[in-house]
Amino acid sequence: MLKFSGPVFTYLSIIIIIILIAATTVVFENSGVIKDTTLVSWQNKDVTEDTEYNSPRKIPQSCNKYPNQDPKKKFANVNVLRKKMPPPSSQSEECIKILQRSGGGGDDVSVLDEQICRHRFIFVSGLHFSGTSVINYIIQSHELASGHSDTGVKHQDEGQWLQNEFPQATTFGGPCKCEFNEGTYFKAKMATSKMRYCIFRQWEKFWDLESPILIEKSPPTLMQLGYREALFPAVSSNLISVRHPLYGCFWRKIQQKGLGLGNLGSKKRRSKKRRSEIQEDLRSALDGWLKVHQYLIDESLPNLKDYTSTAIIMSEVFLSKKQAVQDILSFQQLFFPERFSNSSSALLRKEHRQLMFRGSISNNVIDEFDPTKINEWMEDWNKSLINNQDSFKSHILPIIEKYEEKFNRFGYSLVNVSQFDQKVFDRTFSLDYNHVYAKTENTL
Repeated sequence: MLKFSGPVFTYLSIIIIIILIAATTVVFENSGVIKDTTLVSWQNKDVTEDTEYNSPRKIPQSCNKYPNQDPKKKFANVNVLRKKMPPPSSQSEECIKILQRSGGGGDDVSVLDEQICRHRFIFVSGLHFSGTSVINYIIQSHELASGHSDTGVKHQDEGQWLQNEFPQATTFGGPCKCEFNEGTYFKAKMATSKMRYCIFRQWEKFWDLESPILIEKSPPTLMQLGYREALFPAVSSNLISVRHPLYGCFWRKIQQKGLGLGNLGSKKRRSKKRRSEIQEDLRSALDGWLKVHQYLIDESLPNLKDYTSTAIIMSEVFLSKKQAVQDILSFQQLFFPERFSNSSSALLRKEHRQLMFRGSISNNVIDEFDPTKINEWMEDWNKSLINNQDSFKSHILPIIEKYEEKFNRFGYSLVNVSQFDQKVFDRTFSLDYNHVYAKTENTL
């Protein structure tokens, strides 16, 4: 049996105590701000020095920018950097105050705090296949804006794929499935200072920071508005795209599978399986759409701060007109909040200039932007109904009739997809866009 003398025993005791304290600290640090296990695993990634601040368009693998660090260690010439920032404003000052409070109430303001707060962030969101990519590139055409483009990611320059601080939608099932996963619904309390600085550091490599307006597009932001607002407080805006519930996760999906309403009628065993699959896709598409937009109305929008402006557009109306670009760019509360109104900058005085679409985006997006195509699927749907009336009445109509009233509240009809009511849509979302668009017929 081993025996230890007094000094040896004392040293061993000290080592054991140190190990126990370190282990307790790790457990404490990893225990609590965010309880979602997926986000915890993302937050607890190893953090290493990022020395590529001025490197070419490359996504950093990690980030360690914290508010208490000396900004001069990160920026060679702070004064030059400040001169390139947009002018300060009441909203940027409010943003600074919020970041100071969240950082423990200190008076120190880092250069990165200033850099974040002097910009306006516009987050483009909506369910997948609702027209977010087109809208994203449209507002990037504004001369005061800079957005993510030519990033090299296959998901049409979505910001969620240009960072590694929070999980992408595919973590929760991806398009048409993530809507049902509660993990997709990020809350404001999930936002941390580390996330704010690291996300900005990764996104800014794809922005021109001399532009006062910075644009980021990710469809699942629709379910994370409070989280984005908490990341960039007092300087955030939202542009949300809403599209007919039958398109993205039902009609488009079954078309990709090579299926259609013609697969509903046959009594063959294989056709019965396809019919069941189509009906399941239909119910899932409708339930997912309702869940997200009901959450938007009942919980997400009411809890946003007064300083966060939000615009919601009905894609069938806005993207089906030749003046779609001008209409979307006319949302002045997004592009020119109060904080720019008193600026003497010559650049900012160009507020009312009529801008033309640059057309510098990929061909597939230009094709999607074609106003004649946004509602083209409705014609295909109606033709399919004519050719398969009996199948539709037997297997589809009974389902959509149960949902019809719920979607009428949003200005959409499932029974007659070509009929949509902009006024009902505006009333449901408490919108007043009469100054933005010209009168539009409710039917095609």
